[in-house]
Amino acid sequence: HTGGFGEQTCTECHLGTALNGGPGRVTITGMPSAYVGGTVYPITVRVEDPNQRRWGFELSARTQAGAQAGTLSPSNNQTQLLATFNRIQYISHTPAGTRQGTTGGVNFVFNWTAPDASAGPVVMHAAGNAANGNGSENGDRIYTTSVTITPQQVLPAPSVADGATVNNGSFALHPAPLGPGSIAAIFGSNLNDGTPVCTSSFGTDGKLITSLCGTSVTFNGIAAPLFFTSPGQLAVQVPYEVDTVSAASMVVTVNNQASVPRTVFIDRAAPGIFTLSQDGKGSGIVLIANSDILAQATGSVAGRNTRPARRGEIVTIFLTGLGITSPALGTG
Repeated sequence: HTGGFGEQTCTECHLGTALNGGPGRVTITGMPSAYVGGTVYPITVRVEDPNQRRWGFELSARTQAGAQAGTLSPSNNQTQLLATFNRIQYISHTPAGTRQGTTGGVNFVFNWTAPDASAGPVVMHAAGNAANGNGSENGDRIYTTSVTITPQQVLPAPSVADGATVNNGSFALHPAPLGPGSIAAIFGSNLNDGTPVCTSSFGTDGKLITSLCGTSVTFNGIAAPLFFTSPGQLAVQVPYEVDTVSAASMVVTVNNQASVPRTVFIDRAAPGIFTLSQDGKGSGIVLIANSDILAQATGSVAGRNTRPARRGEIVTIFLTGLGITSPALGTG
């Protein structure tokens, strides 16, 4: 009697206002935005009506084709499973759960174990009885609702090719080392949750966060701060804590799926100058000090103010991997 898939509701016996005609309602909460197969979720059905004082409900969880979806189970003495009908489970109140004399409304809490994602979207239908507590079927109010929960999309495991972790400034090919605290570029596939580009932010400790759009990266098990993630490329900061080793095992994890570990070599100083083409080739990003003027041939870069640097003039060079030991951005 949930009102779903052509079923009757509690109005078959309980008489009062028309279905959903009173000032109350029934709600279903506790469902995830997307379920993970085999996960147990505490579900709450709330029945409320400002004028009533005894309570009941019935709920089912089915696929869009009408088959049983997952498993329902009581979590306290206020709910119980009814007899299975047409292979469908129904969960409802117990006598203790009706809470005679309680005004306003009550919650019914139970567990739902989600099915495998192959079941597809799951529909929960619930009917709630806001009764007046006079011991008869007269004067009760029935409310119905439903919610649909989709399965969490299962993405392929992240993949990083051997040698595809490089200095983000020079892009020097493996086995060129990385410096502790330097910025590294990691190339591969399925490197985040599918978001085209996720840019990072700083945590409450003032340091870059280490989890972004489902992605985390470790070097020898140490979490690496993240600059950005995309499905095909990551920019990370090599943890300062690897400054005592000559090689580290790098792993990318996306939504609890880990890549094959890849070995990267470490050197306390492994500098790389950032380039205008952002691929380690061509002109470096070098500015005349205290200006935005690129130290390049005049007019050589469209849309930028450029001129050659003069002998003895101070310039600012953008690079990474100098082996500086102050962890301003990192986790050390």
